[in-house]
Amino acid sequence: MKGQNANLSGDRKYTKLVKVQIKSEHCIGLLKARFQHVQGLRQVISSKRDLALILQMIMCACILHSLLIDHAIPQDCMDDNMEAEEYEEPE
Repeated sequence: MKGQNANLSGDRKYTKLVKVQIKSEHCIGLLKARFQHVQGLRQVISSKRDLALILQMIMCACILHSLLIDHAIPQDCMDDNMEAEEYEEPE
């Protein structure tokens, strides 16, 4: 059974991947804006344990973000290159 995107041309597949990448980067940007610890997360992954620890920290940040989704990110937490209108409060 072929996937939904099996018949797309190379350019169209690339465009779909770019859109997913942009959404992913915006999500990471939201986490970095809300949680300073994620913003400074720089760790060399030298073992499965290191990877598991990083994934656990990111998962915790995602869970906390979901719990706080109705609370706006304070303006002083926003990075200079982040635009406030991209991260408006949900209605």
